[in-house]
Amino acid sequence: MDVYLDANLQRREQTPRTSVPAHPAGREKAAIMTAKASGRRERARRDDGFSLIELMISVVVLLVITGATLSIMSSYQQTYGTTQLKADM
Repeated sequence: MDVYLDANLQRREQTPRTSVPAHPAGREKAAIMTAKASGRRERARRDDGFSLIELMISVVVLLVITGATLSIMSSYQQTYGTTQLKADM
């Protein structure tokens, strides 16, 4: 494991650090690439997942649907019970 860490440290020391090119066209290109990369990061953060508001709205919709379903089932169950009692009489 130490050999692996040493190899990574040596590789980092050997690679030259990139800097902004001295040529003006190179600076512009570097600025454009940096802007595109930061735009991708921002887009990735936005598309990360659902917001709290979206989750709360979906939970409320799910609760309304579940409540309506249980209400209908309850009324059918009561109707079945009364029908069963009338049939037994």
